[in-house]
Amino acid sequence: MVAYLGFAILLLPWVMPSPLCLYTHIKSLHDLTGGHRWVFAGENPDKAMTVPKKQIIAIIKSTGIEFSSHDLRRTFATIGEAVGVPLSMIKRMMNHVTTSDMTTSYISTEEDTLRDAINKVGNFINAKVTQKDNVIQIHG
Repeated sequence: MVAYLGFAILLLPWVMPSPLCLYTHIKSLHDLTGGHRWVFAGENPDKAMTVPKKQIIAIIKSTGIEFSSHDLRRTFATIGEAVGVPLSMIKRMMNHVTTSDMTTSYISTEEDTLRDAINKVGNFINAKVTQKDNVIQIHG
């Protein structure tokens, strides 16, 4: 579950720092939704959002590009690897189990280390989406 907490996103029961480049967007979403507990509320604002099927279908219709919400997770992990984030950290950022490997079960990640890693991913994405020749305008 995802909830707004200033510079962090709460993934119950863990707190996950959010990239600094997203802070203003997350804050505006929080303000736009009337300060509800959830950044991405469901149709009922008291509940977290589920897979946004209607929105995904609308984007697919508009762009002709087939994708799923799970593709976004794969992209996130791929970018994490591309910017040099260790696999154990990528697993933590994706809320995956890290205890299947004996060594990773000994690692206790500090919040600052996690924040640095998520900022590397966020900065990479932000650099790509702010390129003038790399953005497609979608009208709906």
